[in-house]
Amino acid sequence: MGRKVFLSFLGLGSYNKETKKYFYNKTNYELNGNNYLSEFVQISEISLLEKDFDKIIILSTKTSSQSHFSNLKSQLVNLGVDLDKLLEVEITENMDAKSQWSWFENILSIIDFEDEITFDLTHGFRVMPIVLSTAINFLKKIKNIDISAVYYGAYQYGQAITPIIDMKEFYIINEWTDAVSRLVEDADARKLAEVSQREGNLQLPELNNKELIKAFEDLTNSIRNVEVQRIGEKAGDALRIIEKYKENASTTSKLMLNAVWEKFVGISISTDKYNKDYFLLQLEIIKLLLEHKLYMQAFTVMREMIGSVGMLIKKDDVKTTNKKGRLKRTYADIFISMLRIEERKWKFNGDKENQKNNLLDLYRKIEEIKALNLIRSLLKELVKYRNGFDHAWTSRSMFDDIDNKGNKFLDKLKKFINLLIENNILI
Repeated sequence: MGRKVFLSFLGLGSYNKETKKYFYNKTNYELNGNNYLSEFVQISEISLLEKDFDKIIILSTKTSSQSHFSNLKSQLVNLGVDLDKLLEVEITENMDAKSQWSWFENILSIIDFEDEITFDLTHGFRVMPIVLSTAINFLKKIKNIDISAVYYGAYQYGQAITPIIDMKEFYIINEWTDAVSRLVEDADARKLAEVSQREGNLQLPELNNKELIKAFEDLTNSIRNVEVQRIGEKAGDALRIIEKYKENASTTSKLMLNAVWEKFVGISISTDKYNKDYFLLQLEIIKLLLEHKLYMQAFTVMREMIGSVGMLIKKDDVKTTNKKGRLKRTYADIFISMLRIEERKWKFNGDKENQKNNLLDLYRKIEEIKALNLIRSLLKELVKYRNGFDHAWTSRSMFDDIDNKGNKFLDKLKKFINLLIENNILI
């Protein structure tokens, strides 16, 4: 665990024309039901928090430092702050792009890995709060900082009490957005589970939901582990849970849940038979895997899908999920061999010869509808790429056109399946 750090801006305040000096009015700053009278929001926050900070960092301009830093430092000493823990970082008052980058990099340089940060944005210099907000998001990802609070003292002249508002949740929402994006773009629910465990976000309860996150984890595990017989079922389970929570969700949660819905609705088909729906689901799964650049998994599903065509000769009691269906998968392997190898070169013996004979009528139908050359040319290339993954590319260099080939393979598979549907081989 890193340091406990307090980071704040020292602004200028109001200008007194008579004294020609900048000043702050004293006010009772209120935080968590308690208040403290001071002209400096930083003093009130540090006093009210009663936290032993390892470092107190004050960002100031030359003018604000000359106007207020000495007084601020004196009041910090009165609170019992060790001056060795105090660090003033002067930033330029210039507003050009180069200066903005210097602000950003100054902030990055003074924060250590895994620091727990309490930010105060009250007196941010001009666009500095925007720079700090960017820095917070960057530091969350690169230095794994923990945001304890992001405070803003909402001062208005003449009011008796000035509330200190914690804006932390508007920064944490970036974590949820990243997590949902990881789920949608990479089929990875781990970030969502991590954020849920770390952040008690009350504004997005529909996302911070154990039932929903467990469903997403089950789904993405099935996708990444290529459990093709369960992916449709797991997607359906997740979408049903989304449906349950989406209706009464906040606008923000609903937008995120809709993004997940749109991504996975295409694979939410549930079937335990080798029929048209099953093969259309396989195509959607392959498309999803390619989108997520899970090429090894995509090529595996392609090969098994082609073999599954051989299962069309079996009766309805052979299902994708039952024991009998699993035992009969040897037909899929035989059928792939029949499609890959020219008929004059076939060599099957024993049970394999009997299985080949049972599959021969289906093979002839594929030959008659002129789909044999299409699927044979696909298998020839597909096996070459799949073998590369099987052997970790130890016997040859990895192909540099995998992305392009994956999509071409999928296009050929779609044509093949469409031919089977059009000719009533697949119903």
